[in-house]
Amino acid sequence: MNRLVRALALVLLGATVGWVLHQDNGSIAAQSSAATSVEDVYVFRTILTRRLTGPDAVAYCASRVAFTPSANSYLDLVSVGTRAGDGLITQNRLKVIGRLVTCTGTTSNPNVSNFYGEGEIGGLRFRGDGDCTRYEGAPAVGATSLRCYNRAAVLNAGYSGGLLISNTIAPPDFPATGVVPAGYLATSVAVARFWKKPS
Repeated sequence: MNRLVRALALVLLGATVGWVLHQDNGSIAAQSSAATSVEDVYVFRTILTRRLTGPDAVAYCASRVAFTPSANSYLDLVSVGTRAGDGLITQNRLKVIGRLVTCTGTTSNPNVSNFYGEGEIGGLRFRGDGDCTRYEGAPAVGATSLRCYNRAAVLNAGYSGGLLISNTIAPPDFPATGVVPAGYLATSVAVARFWKKPS
């Protein structure tokens, strides 16, 4: 009899644990589904393909920005691969997934630059402004570290806007016009979030 009671108890315990796990997984799945239904999130890096300065930069940027542009940059947006266990980037150049064109210009603060960007990623077209802030403590001689952000207006129907933020290693001049030391992920590692309008 004791063996029968113990067997029934184990069956009931297993059923209870299975039900709880099912509920938790269902909750996680529901949260994931809800997240993807209200925003699109991209993680990628940027690779500089062309940079114009002086009058050439003004020619493109003058009609797009209120500040005086000093540089006009063209960048590829490239997907990356990460290690599932900890998020470490293990593949830094998988596929070009978009394009970005930027205009930058100096401000009264030598560590802050005006920033405008327009581009496309994953079929979403966007444009917006923001700034770039330079930080001390670059990892190597001949480089500087920056944080840039862009308050993006999404041009596709069904989206209310977005935000792009980058972690950048750049040449020491600011806005940057040169190249970074070998071995670092240039130009930036970035995250873009595009928010959908309520349905």
